[in-house]
Amino acid sequence: MANLSSRKLFLFLCFFVGAVVLYFLVTKDDSMIVSGKTILEYGSSSRGASKSPSTDTSRKASSDISTGESPSSNLLTGVSSHASADKSADVSSYTVGKPTGASSDISTGLPADTQITLLLRMPGSVMEHRERYYCDLFRTTVLYWPPSYGKTVLVLDDESRKDHEFAEIVNKHARENFPDYKVEVKYEALPKDQSVLDFPSAPKGPGYNRQLWSSFFFDLYTNDPIIAWMDSDVAFVTPVTKSSIFNGTKLRVLGWDCTFHFTWVQEWALTTERALGLPYVADYMSFFPVYIYRDTFVSCRKHILKHLKVTNFEDAFKLFYHDRNVLSPVSVVLSYAWFFERSRYDWNMKLCTDLTEYNKKFPPDSKIRPEHLEDILSEPQTAFHVPYGEFLTANILISYCLTQQEAGNRIDFCLRHSFSLNDNFDLLHHDLQRVRTIRSNPCANGKADYCLQVLGRHYKKVGLEVKENKRKLEWSHVETVEKLAKEIGITCKPLMY
Repeated sequence: MANLSSRKLFLFLCFFVGAVVLYFLVTKDDSMIVSGKTILEYGSSSRGASKSPSTDTSRKASSDISTGESPSSNLLTGVSSHASADKSADVSSYTVGKPTGASSDISTGLPADTQITLLLRMPGSVMEHRERYYCDLFRTTVLYWPPSYGKTVLVLDDESRKDHEFAEIVNKHARENFPDYKVEVKYEALPKDQSVLDFPSAPKGPGYNRQLWSSFFFDLYTNDPIIAWMDSDVAFVTPVTKSSIFNGTKLRVLGWDCTFHFTWVQEWALTTERALGLPYVADYMSFFPVYIYRDTFVSCRKHILKHLKVTNFEDAFKLFYHDRNVLSPVSVVLSYAWFFERSRYDWNMKLCTDLTEYNKKFPPDSKIRPEHLEDILSEPQTAFHVPYGEFLTANILISYCLTQQEAGNRIDFCLRHSFSLNDNFDLLHHDLQRVRTIRSNPCANGKADYCLQVLGRHYKKVGLEVKENKRKLEWSHVETVEKLAKEIGITCKPLMY
């Protein structure tokens, strides 16, 4: 009897201990799940139904349930060579949308140290492009691009001795004068089949065609998860902020259809549809930098190869870029992103066409919705094409003085002017090249108050960063670049007036 009681007691104790262990395992798993949700949703909120200027000027939220898109994980892949872009090798895995264990940036929900590569492709042997680099890009980068955001990568021609000489100059100038800014020079070899650059029906010359060709391979020159795509004739016009890059975890995209009456834009649409087998979405040559996830380039190339039923990108390039029809690579890549990665990007488009009419060309699951439209930008454009908007050069100084004013700093040459937020209304236009010719005065017709709120928020934010020593804004950096340019025979037009 005693043995039976002992056995029952032993079984009861085993059952009790097992139940306790099981309870703690279950609750631990539940707490991990809740914690995981907190990390994934950090910094995000629900998206409103529209982007009307009459709505609150706080950042648009980032929820998008578009169909037919890639998973939210951001697995980065690279390719072994331009000629075999379909045979990707996995070079790194960086899940942008899922920070685990690292500190996060409140404004984006991404890891605070997420790096962005400011990338420029140019021929270093051409004096005009050297001048653009120093007077447009480099001079304004050291003023308005925080070095903590990421490095600058300059891609030059590998076979050119002058390009290698220029690289030595660029590296020396950056290293000795701007140690906080990391500048890397990469080289691109000529394609194995050089007929992709020079062929009878080419609408442009081999130099220009090489620039187009290179644009599909920017992922090869950095391991950073995000690329800020710059043209060689682009300058920053106001401080770059995380809010101008991200909406939540999504990269901001601007675009519009108001240039479709131009012949070259119609040709962009044709070459885009040839490359993707899908409609051209919008003119995305309207803003810079163009922020694109690095692995989007890889996926876009793979799609093009599959659609055109070829095994190397040289053959693909010749199939969609011919017949004297010009090409916009950025419109190809972002049109791809619209159809297959829509939820990773924050779309801020403006249409001059009726939305119902415009949507007729899209498949049912890829139509533009009201939440993808924005009549006036909710963040200012931060850069412009200098040759097409030279009048905007004055705004570089305006932005500097407005920021210093918000920081509480009295700068002598700023006090000679009476700048106001109204002077920067143009920066809320979708296309700074066309700000004087198409849909000018974005803040007219009762929209001035909204524009003042948007710009006021922007300069208050940057001014506070300067005041708290979280950002440097030194006009002496501009003057230093101008002196360095003179050392190599380049005279930049003054920015101060």
